Amino acid sequence: GFENSKEVDMAKKHLDIDIQGNYFVIVLIRINYMDQLVNEVILKEQDVYRAVLNKALTDTFGKNGYIHILNPNELALLLSFQTNKGYRNKLQYVIDTVSSSFATNFAAKPIFSIGMLYESLLDVHLSLKEARYAADYLVYNDREDTIIWYNELKHSRFPQYYYTNEIEQRIISLTKSGDYKGLQSAFSNMYINTIANKDMSVPMKRVFLNDLCATMVKLSADLEIETESKLLEGAAYLKDPERYFKRLWSGYMHLCSFLSHTKRSHNQRLKEDMINYLKDNFADSSLCVASLSRQFNLSEGYFSQFFKEQTGETFSRYLESLRIKYACSMLSRTDSSIEEIALQSGYYNATTFRRAFKRVKRMTPTEYIEANAGHQAVTSTLKYQHNNKMPD
Repeated sequence: GFENSKEVDMAKKHLDIDIQGNYFVIVLIRINYMDQLVNEVILKEQDVYRAVLNKALTDTFGKNGYIHILNPNELALLLSFQTNKGYRNKLQYVIDTVSSSFATNFAAKPIFSIGMLYESLLDVHLSLKEARYAADYLVYNDREDTIIWYNELKHSRFPQYYYTNEIEQRIISLTKSGDYKGLQSAFSNMYINTIANKDMSVPMKRVFLNDLCATMVKLSADLEIETESKLLEGAAYLKDPERYFKRLWSGYMHLCSFLSHTKRSHNQRLKEDMINYLKDNFADSSLCVASLSRQFNLSEGYFSQFFKEQTGETFSRYLESLRIKYACSMLSRTDSSIEEIALQSGYYNATTFRRAFKRVKRMTPTEYIEANAGHQAVTSTLKYQHNNKMPD
């Protein structure tokens, strides 16, 4: 369901996943490969299975992977690799280690089905689908293997059409968001599965290219941008699908770069408007995420995310900093009471103000006044001495 790499990064932080790498693959682990009536005994067995698998997997790959329970019978193992060279040997070692650990503790043997390797976390859903397909193939063909690789299966002579609605929406989303790296990865996967796919006929490749071009036209119309005339040449009439694919790729990346630049300019203006609004209205005690979101016609979630990305601070921390900075200037140069300064700085009462002030400045407002008075006295003395210095 993720549309761009930023959403993936946010999900990783939320789930506390510190998985690093340039290539990713899904290993589907089925504990019971025949459907059976679930009862309390089976559920307890499955809990033990999962615990043993979890320990073995964690001991083997550490932070280079993540385990997710899909259902009582299935676990999805997400593994990452720095390079695509030799990854199969490393993956085989993980599977062998886990299988050995499982065999030591139980009589049953789990099925391991492995999807294709992908360059982006945005595409691991494809690896999961492939792993599921491989596992089902193993079961329904009554094979006795316990390990199966999707890329080793003999697929239909006429492969299914690759450019699904899901893939099209991902291409549109990545282009609109200006996610150059994500779009590059998506096009790389499309190339491998279509243009470089020897099992796909040339007419089918031309249909794919026509649809990819049609997506470009829809995108351009939606964004009110004129489509490059060369891209509108019919893909079905080109004798070289690869050449046309590269031309489309160039068009998409040009559009993505343009939108990325436009988005950055818009974001910069929006950031400046937000900061200026806060500087002018920080003394308003009713100021909050909800009121600012309404002011800029944004959802509260997007506002908070955007503000943190653009300023490096949360909205509440930034607002508090403005208010305390103003309060410090007031404490240094006026005879107003702390209660009056609290209200003028945007706080409901002096108690809330004192608590916030001590949290930020590590001292109370009264202590700040005393320390500042001492500093001013020393400064005044030094100035007096300097001005009244005896001549040589």
